[in-house]
Amino acid sequence: IKCAALDEVVEPLANGDYSVLQHGPKVIFTVDDGYSDFLEVGMPVFGHFDCPVTSFIVPSVIDQQTWFWWDQIDWIQRNTTHSSVTINLGDRSLRIECADAVARKRTYAELCERIRSISNAQLVAVVNQLSAAAEVSIPDRAPDEYRVATWDELRSAESRGARFGAHSMTHPILSRCDDDQATHEIIGSVQRVRSELKRPSSVFCYPVGCPISFGEREISIVKRAGMLGALSTSPGTLTQRSVGTADVNWLWRLPRMGYEERQGAMARIALL
Repeated sequence: IKCAALDEVVEPLANGDYSVLQHGPKVIFTVDDGYSDFLEVGMPVFGHFDCPVTSFIVPSVIDQQTWFWWDQIDWIQRNTTHSSVTINLGDRSLRIECADAVARKRTYAELCERIRSISNAQLVAVVNQLSAAAEVSIPDRAPDEYRVATWDELRSAESRGARFGAHSMTHPILSRCDDDQATHEIIGSVQRVRSELKRPSSVFCYPVGCPISFGEREISIVKRAGMLGALSTSPGTLTQRSVGTADVNWLWRLPRMGYEERQGAMARIALL
């Protein structure tokens, strides 16, 4: 098994050259969201083993205009004085545990999963509702433990061989956005990454990436942005047989094998 760079595999596939899938399996490493610990911890490890890696970044978070909603939920749970709080999600209520670490992790995961099925406006309302119930204010900027890399840090990493790509402007669930917001999230992030970096990836990465988080509309916008492909989080491998399917958009639904949180929660692997 050999390690390969994402763009060095996707570009020939986009041009109809499938020979890259021959000569044994290849492993492609990608990392989502652009947290600073990727540069501090992850890159030295990948560099030590001479292993290419592509990281997908969120411009509005880098610019500190917002921070990730799941980190805001984690912040609230960890900083409240309440042992638990109850919030309403549509016509159902959900008890969020805050004191016990195991229960906190379980209810955090349940809330994040439930959020996938609601609109982005509802998502913001849910986080604000949790903040009020827990009596914890949400800082305007991410606290240090949730820090993402700066553009200068990304440019420095790029000069040392790392590759970065677009992952939307604010990391919403794209399928829950209206047409204008979905277009801004995808095309805006691609343009911004191109303007800030010298060698941006030609592959887009869908936020969340599960089948309900993107569809034909998002694929169409990604194509308009000039991307050669896009990564999902649907598990699977890419083989010569799988690229011969009737799905004409397979390049914009590339599968990945994900590491679970207990293994670090930072990487996604695509086997091609």
